[in-house]
Amino acid sequence: MNSKIEKDKSKYKKIIIAIIAVFLILSGSMSVVKGDIHRIKNKIIDLHEYSGM
Repeated sequence: MNSKIEKDKSKYKKIIIAIIAVFLILSGSMSVVKGDIHRIKNKIIDLHEYSGM
């Protein structure tokens, strides 16, 4: 009886860890994408400034 409860707890722990990992990966990739967008915007602005000169 007690071992079954322990197994369920470990199963839930694994599910929670998986959800947290997915969330961290998603939020990390989102911040990377935002950084890329800013970098691309800066490059476009630089190109416009160069062409303006």
